[in-house]
Amino acid sequence: MHNIYHDLEIKADPSSIYKSIITPEGLNSWWTLKSSGIAVLGNQFQFYFSDDYNWLAQLVHLNENNLIQFQMTHADADWTNTILTFKINRLENNISLLSFSHEGWNAINPHFRRTNFGWALYLNGLKNYVEKDIIIDYSKRDAH
Repeated sequence: MHNIYHDLEIKADPSSIYKSIITPEGLNSWWTLKSSGIAVLGNQFQFYFSDDYNWLAQLVHLNENNLIQFQMTHADADWTNTILTFKINRLENNISLLSFSHEGWNAINPHFRRTNFGWALYLNGLKNYVEKDIIIDYSKRDAH
């Protein structure tokens, strides 16, 4: 199995970052076009990007303000059953470290490489959203 890893410092408290990842409003501000889901362990989340990319994930681990983990249950073949993990740790004052992983890829193929690059862009969008309240219009978030 192959994995994607990204770490980034965000000038914010862990709760602000957590809310931006675990709420539909937060997710729609930096990643999805429309999402739905409630932060309860075992619940299903919908990550909607378009009619062709209307994906589902199960919330498999949750520790408020510290850890969010989704397992993709309905997506394209490369993403299905992969795990998205967001770990948030306070470093100092108002700086937190977000450690992200996308684990369980079967191959390092062109889609893996595009997704790795895409995650870097999307996570930077998360950082800008949390730090500066910048929301890039969904039509301009193309990470491919």
